[in-house]
Amino acid sequence: IVKGMAVDVMHDEPSDNSHPYFRYDNVIVTPHTSAYTIECLEGMGDKCVSDVERVVNNMMPDCCKVV
Repeated sequence: IVKGMAVDVMHDEPSDNSHPYFRYDNVIVTPHTSAYTIECLEGMGDKCVSDVERVVNNMMPDCCKVV
């Protein structure tokens, strides 16, 4: 039994209000912006800067694989 659900990403953005999820009181649908907290934005900025620094120093960015 599912007591509730929260969804941040829908297949189609923006989501259509006729989607079945909107029929339920125990479902929360947020726009695809829940990652936009100050902490998350700062973390994304820090990650971009560190990846650029790595490339400038002839290193691969973190989480990249050579295949």
